[in-house]
Amino acid sequence: MNWSALKKEVNILCENFDICIDQKLNTKVDLLKEVNSDVLNILLKYEQVNNEVLYSVKFKTLEFLHFLNEFYIVSNNLNSTIKKVLCELKLYHKCKTIIAIDNVRKSKPSTESYMLLKEILKNEYNLYIGDRETDKEFAQHCGFDFKYTDSI
Repeated sequence: MNWSALKKEVNILCENFDICIDQKLNTKVDLLKEVNSDVLNILLKYEQVNNEVLYSVKFKTLEFLHFLNEFYIVSNNLNSTIKKVLCELKLYHKCKTIIAIDNVRKSKPSTESYMLLKEILKNEYNLYIGDRETDKEFAQHCGFDFKYTDSI
């Protein structure tokens, strides 16, 4: 993903709505969603270029997911992007729920998505796998164990 171009476009939109640009990207996106802006279409433009998703695969994480019977996804990406990737990786049938940035008002590390998951999660061990500090922070807020994708 062209992160610098995405951030530049989000910052321009923030300036149009008098939103401070000195915040994390996901915070700016959350604030823009509140004012009914076009921010989700901007995300779509960068997440899916020519209707294709460019992504990198962490093979150990992929092997781990194939080993599981089921899993859930909480992501700051769009639902449609996640579905496309899961289908390409032949994992969509194992994913029981996707809670994406377009399904919540506040993205991770907010626990809003956890509140949506809480009812369907089993009272068993829950492990959250992620690649960012916001993922780790989210896991801690939810009481989950956490692993970075690189450590699997």
